[in-house]
Amino acid sequence: MTLPSPLTLGADPRRTPEFGQLRQALAPLAHPACPDVNWPQVRACAQALLRAHGAELQGLRALALAHLWCGEPQAAAAVIRCVAHLIVEHCASLWPTEGGQRQALIDQWCTQVLVWSRCAASEDVEVISSALATLQRALETTLQVTPLALHALLRRRGQQQVPIPVLPSGDLQATRIGGGQGNTPRHSRSRSLLLRLAGAMIICIASTLWMQPRPQLPPIDVAELALFDAGSAQLGTQALELLTSLVGLVAHHPGWLIEVRGHSDASGSAEHNHSLAKARAAAVGRWLAAHGVPAQCIRTLGVGADRPLLANTTAAGRAANRRVTIRLTHTTPPCPFTQPATTAARPSPATGALLPRPSGPEPHRR
Repeated sequence: MTLPSPLTLGADPRRTPEFGQLRQALAPLAHPACPDVNWPQVRACAQALLRAHGAELQGLRALALAHLWCGEPQAAAAVIRCVAHLIVEHCASLWPTEGGQRQALIDQWCTQVLVWSRCAASEDVEVISSALATLQRALETTLQVTPLALHALLRRRGQQQVPIPVLPSGDLQATRIGGGQGNTPRHSRSRSLLLRLAGAMIICIASTLWMQPRPQLPPIDVAELALFDAGSAQLGTQALELLTSLVGLVAHHPGWLIEVRGHSDASGSAEHNHSLAKARAAAVGRWLAAHGVPAQCIRTLGVGADRPLLANTTAAGRAANRRVTIRLTHTTPPCPFTQPATTAARPSPATGALLPRPSGPEPHRR
């Protein structure tokens, strides 16, 4: 069993006991130390929430992730296609209905699927990628958004090694190339010398191939996150939740360079926008460094308003442009990497939890 049948459209579930149980089951995802998650329990909690209160984005996302980590890619794909259908057919009433919350939830979900794909079998990734293509079309058609993590799911590359041949053991002087019985000692020594020279040449050629640089792995664009209020470089609760979900992805790429680019809308002067964008990138870089990523592996820079994601003519467009982009780049030699400390304090639900606590209507941010 995966999706409850029949599946009705639900409302805000945050004040329900089933949502509280799901929130508690998913709490390890928000911890910087990345403790294990009991995914069968998450699956059961998500199904109970959907049965009791109907379909909404939080419960469906949790159910899809649980199916992935329980080794059920076909069931996860069915949930993802269900989300795509609901976005197209019931966009205005699918909870959360507020655009910023919905965008953050989808970004976080796609990033978590990307983390799963790095340790999944290629045939399972193919199944999920087909479903995600359907979701991507729904997002582009209805919400005009495309999470960058979707584009990174199939960028997986293998590395091939050139084996060094092993020479036959034994006395090379006693080896006979022709196998005849009439070899004189002088001919035997000549053939032995030729065999030694041939072996040395093979080793030299193989060593040269071995020492050639391997092809550079392509960079991975993992996130394009709208984290900031107008004129601010302060990381809020929603920003911390999104960044926490990225720690696992960074941990799957030790030694890669993390490039953080800050952006702004076009409200202020070019100089002000560049300074603000630089401060936003620096804020994200400091947060990553505080959660186990070496500072020498983090590069931050401000872009300002030069590369808008959407037009700055609307409030929604300006909000989307107040963002950071995060890219992982393979480097040679690799950057030193330190795993997040397992003794790190568990974040409070107000700042580090995956699912938001019940609350009243949130003010609309401009």
